[in-house]
Amino acid sequence: MPDLTLKDKKFQVPKKCVQVIKRNFDSFDGPKTTEGYNRAKNIINNPTISFQLLKKINNFFRTVEKDSWPYKLTGGDYGMKVFKRMEDEARRKESSSRKNKMRGEMMNTHKKPHEKRGIDLTKTDPVPRITKNELIEQIGRINKLIKDL
Repeated sequence: MPDLTLKDKKFQVPKKCVQVIKRNFDSFDGPKTTEGYNRAKNIINNPTISFQLLKKINNFFRTVEKDSWPYKLTGGDYGMKVFKRMEDEARRKESSSRKNKMRGEMMNTHKKPHEKRGIDLTKTDPVPRITKNELIEQIGRINKLIKDL
């Protein structure tokens, strides 16, 4: 659920991680079609990445062979630690933010507000409004039913 709110967020790649990627990028002499080459080039030129790319990088680290060029071009061991920590921290912040709002007695922050036929169902009053006369009338009916038993 936190991914929906993180969808449009941007994250700054730490300078040290960019330096590691740049050092590996500069020492790379293989073809430009190697997986991770364009990603490394983009991170070096603009170290701001989206949450989708952050998730993609972490998934990449789960499947790639260590000590291969694609692995090194994405930051190697250091990059793997940094990107994993960035994603975990982003998810933890979003989750704790929601929990704090709920502790502050806000409505359930995990539910999205929705509308049906132009009526916001999350803001309707669940308790029906009854006048005093209607209430007295209902009590009278209940008392009559009890006496008849």
